[in-house]
Amino acid sequence: MEALILRASAQAIPIKKINEIKKPMNLAERKNILSDIVKRFIDIHNEYEMEIKNDKIMLSGNGEKALLSLKNLSENDIANLDNKTAYFDIERKVCSSKNLKLETKFRRFANYYSARFKSE
Repeated sequence: MEALILRASAQAIPIKKINEIKKPMNLAERKNILSDIVKRFIDIHNEYEMEIKNDKIMLSGNGEKALLSLKNLSENDIANLDNKTAYFDIERKVCSSKNLKLETKFRRFANYYSARFKSE
């Protein structure tokens, strides 16, 4: 049995530029999307709850917390967190590396929404 190999001879033609596809979002839109993602996370892992304060969401349960911030977290903000509180800086796409269960669960869950974080 022979394999049939097809080769495309045409070159790819750009249809739209990337900046035409990506729509800039304001803080309120980003906050709504993040809170929806966190609500879905809580629906699956019902042992957690969330509290929204301005541009930050605090996710907590089982003695652990995760601070999710839409704006840059300063070094001072991060230094003031205890060792049972993880953080996710959405703007810089970084997170803590404390290996807490909540931190690991949320990081995996966020991957489904193409939210990738680099550990600091």
